[in-house]
Amino acid sequence: MRYARPPRHFVRIHGEKMMLNKFREKYRLLAVLALVFALIFSAGSCALQLAPQAPVARHLQREAKGTQAMVATARPEASEAGLKILKAGGNAVDAAVAAAFAIGVVEPHASGLGGGGFMLIRTKNGEVTFLDFREKAPAAASPRMFIGADGKPFPDSFIDGRATAVPGEVAGLLLALEKFGSLNRKQVMQPAIDLAKKGYTVTKVMADITADEYGKLQACPASRQLFFKDDLPVQPGEVIVNPDLAKALELIADKGAAVFYQGDMAKKLVAAAQNAKGVITEKDLSQYRPTVGKPVRGTYRGYEIISAAPPSAGGAPLIELLNIMENFDMKKLEYGTADYWQAWIEAQKLMYADRLQFIGDPELVKMPLNGLTSKAFAKTRFAKINLKKAAPKYKAGEPWKYEKAAALEIPLAAAAEGYQSPSTTHISVADRQGNLVSFTKTLGRFYGCGLVVPGYGFVLNSSMYAFTKTPGKINSVAPLKRSRSTMAPTIVLKDGKPFASLGSPGSGRIIPAVAFVISNIVDQGMDIQQAIDAPRAYSTVGTAHLEGRIPRGVRVELEGRGQKIRVYKDYDNFFGGAQGILFYPDGVLHGGADPRRDGVALGF
Repeated sequence: MRYARPPRHFVRIHGEKMMLNKFREKYRLLAVLALVFALIFSAGSCALQLAPQAPVARHLQREAKGTQAMVATARPEASEAGLKILKAGGNAVDAAVAAAFAIGVVEPHASGLGGGGFMLIRTKNGEVTFLDFREKAPAAASPRMFIGADGKPFPDSFIDGRATAVPGEVAGLLLALEKFGSLNRKQVMQPAIDLAKKGYTVTKVMADITADEYGKLQACPASRQLFFKDDLPVQPGEVIVNPDLAKALELIADKGAAVFYQGDMAKKLVAAAQNAKGVITEKDLSQYRPTVGKPVRGTYRGYEIISAAPPSAGGAPLIELLNIMENFDMKKLEYGTADYWQAWIEAQKLMYADRLQFIGDPELVKMPLNGLTSKAFAKTRFAKINLKKAAPKYKAGEPWKYEKAAALEIPLAAAAEGYQSPSTTHISVADRQGNLVSFTKTLGRFYGCGLVVPGYGFVLNSSMYAFTKTPGKINSVAPLKRSRSTMAPTIVLKDGKPFASLGSPGSGRIIPAVAFVISNIVDQGMDIQQAIDAPRAYSTVGTAHLEGRIPRGVRVELEGRGQKIRVYKDYDNFFGGAQGILFYPDGVLHGGADPRRDGVALGF
C-alpha cells in the first residue's frame, strides 16, 4: 500500500524525526492574540472562555514504595486501574488484567485488543506459569507472501492488512483471569471501559509517535477519525474519547472472549484486514487458543532468572547474555568506562548471532534451549571477546554440543533481524498475598498495521512483519505459525523468594534493557528506579547504539577500539521503556518506571 504524502510542513527531512505539525499552533496563537487585542479594546464587557484542554504532565513521579502491593506500567492511568483493583481486594492477576485492558485504551499505539503477548505468573505457593497469547499467522499465510513481483522482499517501510496476524490478547488475558484471578470480568474491565468513555490525555510521547506514523494512519478512515484532529495527528494535551472501544470492552466483559473471536466483532475485524489485502479469516479467529507452558530458567551470580520461553526469542537469549557477562569481574571492569561498554556491546553481538540462528516457534522447530542457556556454552562465547578490539560481527556458536538429551542436528538457516520498532508495553504487579505477574504485550509496530476496526475502536497488529520475509529460514512465514518475538517478561528470585519483576518494550533492545536493569541492581547496587534510569547501549552487528549520556570521551575511546557509534538522545525510547518492582528483605516493595516513556509505578 502506498500512502498519501503528508502536508509539506509535516515531511521527514534528511532522516530526522518528523516534527509535529505547527499549523494549529500557529493559528491558535493568532486566535489568542486576536482575543487579547479584543479584550484590551472592549473595556472588559465580556468574559474570555477557551475550550477546555486537559493539562500536560511535565514531571511525573515515576517510582513508588509500599508494603502491600505495587503496579508498574507505561501510563499512570493503567497503573491507577491496577491499583484500584488491588485496593478492592483483587490479586496480582486481577490487577494485571485490569491494567492491561486500561493501557490498551490509553496507549493504543503500543498494545490493545488487536495484539498479543506473553505473561509470567508466580503464585504465592511458588508455582510459575508461562502464558503464551502471541499472535498466530492466518491459515492462508505463505512463505512468499512478502516477496514482490520482482522477487525481492517488501521493504520495511511497506505495510498493509497482510501484516495482521490472529490476535491473542483477549483470549490470553481472560484465560489468566479465569485460571488465576479472584474477581470477575466486569470488575477488572470497568476501569478500562471508564477510560474509553471519559477520555484520556495525549502525552508528548504519544503525539510524537502518532506524528511518526502519519502515513499509515491517514490511509485508514477509522484511524483518522480516532487519532487525528483537523485532519492532522493529535497533539499533547488533547483528549481522545473512544466510545467504540468502550462498546467492545463492555461486550467482552459481559459475554467473554467468544464475542471477540466470533460474531459481529470478528466479521468487522476480518473485513478491515481483508479490505487492505489481509488474509485473516473468521475461521482463523474462531480457532485461536492461547497456550500454557513452562518458562526458561537460568541464574546470574546466585539469582534465579525466570523468563519467557519460545516463541519468545527474549528469555533464553537474556539468560545467555547474562551468562556471558557473569564471566567478567564487574569491579575490575568499572562501571561506565570504555571497558564496561565494550564488554556489553560485544556480548550482545555474540548473543544476537545465536538468537537469530536457533530460536523460532517451538511447535515447528527444534531448539537447543539447554545449550543456549548453559554456563559452559557462555564461556565459549565469552572467550571470543576482545576488550581492546571490536568485532564487526560474530558467527553463531554451537549450543547443540551443550544440549542435554538432544540429538545433534542441523538447524534451519539464520536470517537478518529486519525492522525493529520500539513499540510494545510491559506491566509488573505484586500483591500482598505473594502473587507476582510480569508480562509484555504488543501490536508489533507502533499502531500495528495502522488499521482501526470500524465500530469497535481498536488497532490491528502488524505481527506478521516479525517473520523473516524470505522463505527457508527458522523464522520464515508458515500457516498458523507464531513469529519470533523478543518480549522477555522476567521474574528474579533470591533464595527461592521474589527479588524482582521486570520487563521492557523495544523489540531487539528488550534483551539488553532487561539485562542492564538486572546487572545494575545486582552488580552496581542500584535501586529499581536508578537501574531503569541508567544509560543503555545496544548492538547486533556493525553499529553500537548508545544513549547520549554516555560521555563523549568514552565514545571516542570505543571508536578507537573499532566500534562504529551512533548516538541517541539522553533518554530515548529506542532503548525500551522498562517497568519493574524490587522486593526488599523488610517487606518493602519498590516500583520503578521508565522516563523514556510515560511510565509510573503506584503502590500502597
